[in-house]
Amino acid sequence: MALTKCKACDKEISKNAKKCPHCGEPTPKKTSSLTWIVAILFVLFFVSMCSQESKSPAQRAQEDCTNGILSYYYAEVFIKKNLKSPTSAIFPSYSDVQHTYLGECKHTFSGTVNAQNAFGAMIANTFNVTIRYDKSTQTYYLEHISLE
Repeated sequence: MALTKCKACDKEISKNAKKCPHCGEPTPKKTSSLTWIVAILFVLFFVSMCSQESKSPAQRAQEDCTNGILSYYYAEVFIKKNLKSPTSAIFPSYSDVQHTYLGECKHTFSGTVNAQNAFGAMIANTFNVTIRYDKSTQTYYLEHISLE
């Protein structure tokens, strides 16, 4: 049996005791491991949010300019607008499409999207899309699209 000293009377008591048998002082509760993990995650989240806020609008715009994943999201939006049944579209993940950053905030994507045609049959459509991000307006524009 592990022993510790009472904080109030300085006599030895069991580590499992809820209160000191000599003076009746309650023993302090230990912080659980789960509480420590949650606290650490909260601190990390807070620090990451603060670091995001410290970036200037120009820095954020430059990051958006070169962000391939965000650009692919907007490419999907433009592709859906050109499909017969946009709600049926099943896109590959970002890692499964061919992406090229062309510089000057331009991205090109090539891949295949499965979607229903006018008759309701699911078909594979090959796409090639070029989109451009305008840092001054923080807007994505479609420059080229082909669906076959």
